[in-house]
Amino acid sequence: MIMNMTRLRALPTGWSNLVQEIYNRKKRRIGKVIVDGIINYLLAKNVELYYDLNCTWNYNTGTCVNELNSCMQAEETGIYLLSGIHSRYGGSKYYTKFHAVFEAWLRHRVGSGLSGLLKDITRRIRRDKPSEFWCNELSTMEYMLTKSLAVLAD
Repeated sequence: MIMNMTRLRALPTGWSNLVQEIYNRKKRRIGKVIVDGIINYLLAKNVELYYDLNCTWNYNTGTCVNELNSCMQAEETGIYLLSGIHSRYGGSKYYTKFHAVFEAWLRHRVGSGLSGLLKDITRRIRRDKPSEFWCNELSTMEYMLTKSLAVLAD
């Protein structure tokens, strides 16, 4: 979930006060996952604070399973935000194409331009022998991982 903290801080009672108030009133019903419960309650009562981003803004390892991509929009526009657990991207043998993107971003110098980053991602994706596992098997994965960046690099 991506949250606009500037807007949340601008709430009439203030973000911290509102969270504390919800917690005090609902702590018995919220359960053990307190943060999720507070956010769910807050958004249910203030729907204007919620904006649903499509799957291209939250593409993760669960979005492609068994060679199937559940985010068809990504096949058209590319992936804008690749999200997930570092251990899956930072060295997993199962997600080599995601790891290639992670490594390229890790080595990218901010301000050096996006065309170099795009070339590095593409080179890394093509260099690494993909494992025969989930997302790596999708024929469109390289395109999805580079399309949105290619538009910005032009």
